[in-house]
Amino acid sequence: MKGIYCVKRQQAAHVATSQPGASVIASDNAGTTPVEYPALQGFASATSRTGQRKYVSLVRADLFLLIGGAALSLAIAVSPHKIHRFEAIAAALLLVGSAVAKALNHARHFDRDWFQGRSVSESIKNVSWRYMMRVAPYDTGDDDADSALLSVFQELLHSFDTLRPTREWVATDPHFIPDAMRAVRSLPSDDRRAFYLRERVHGQLVWYAAKSEENDRKATLWYWISLVVQAAAALFALVQIARPDAPDLVAFLTIIAVACTAWNQLRQHEQLTKTYALVAHDLLLLRERIGIARDEETFGKLVKDTEETISREHTLWMAKRS
Repeated sequence: MKGIYCVKRQQAAHVATSQPGASVIASDNAGTTPVEYPALQGFASATSRTGQRKYVSLVRADLFLLIGGAALSLAIAVSPHKIHRFEAIAAALLLVGSAVAKALNHARHFDRDWFQGRSVSESIKNVSWRYMMRVAPYDTGDDDADSALLSVFQELLHSFDTLRPTREWVATDPHFIPDAMRAVRSLPSDDRRAFYLRERVHGQLVWYAAKSEENDRKATLWYWISLVVQAAAALFALVQIARPDAPDLVAFLTIIAVACTAWNQLRQHEQLTKTYALVAHDLLLLRERIGIARDEETFGKLVKDTEETISREHTLWMAKRS
């Protein structure tokens, strides 16, 4: 995995425009052609980010409220005072709030907006690069290629009911095939290849390598947090045996450990570390193969292989989230 981490991070603006979820690719070299993704991609990406933010926020609130309610219940149990009306009401409200957060997440389907939005966004980027690189079925005349691309967009819109156009979005006069995409498509073969290597392959390679490293750090952090909390729970259980009059913190620490485990499962840091590392390795090899491709046919096959490699990660991500 060290070979992946040796990939140097580029300037923030360049990386941000190359990562999944970005709606515009802007070249970092003066004189080259900037590319905009179809407006639908930006809309799907924004829908996904909003759904993710709301879903994760409610899960976080659910867990924190649950821990807070447990903490107050523990305080009541160990307090020497007999009357705990205020504390009991506060604990009840925290636990009710936790249940409300869970129910709201279930009722509003924010996870569906998150997953479907990202699926549409990444699918659009995938076919857009095939279109710009003149890869089948877009290796025909421009009019036929445009028609084929628009048909794919129509299928995506019919397959996912999450994307509901808003008046604000329609008012921006969105274009499904920006002129900048057609400009890249019209570039000479060598220029298109160089553009693809720089803006798609290298951009994704940097993103996946960085994300693999980030998730590895977070997986390690949450592993140790969970381990320490579980060890503390075990220690207090032993203390209870030796000193039955000691405060019983076992249940409270167990709830924290369960919450840490639930959060780690939601974020899937360990699985993403491995998945992103594998994709980065594959992109390193594909970058080399594209660099030595001698003809348009070979280049087209390698573009398909690259897009399938990236798409495979998205498919696996969706399957684990479903």
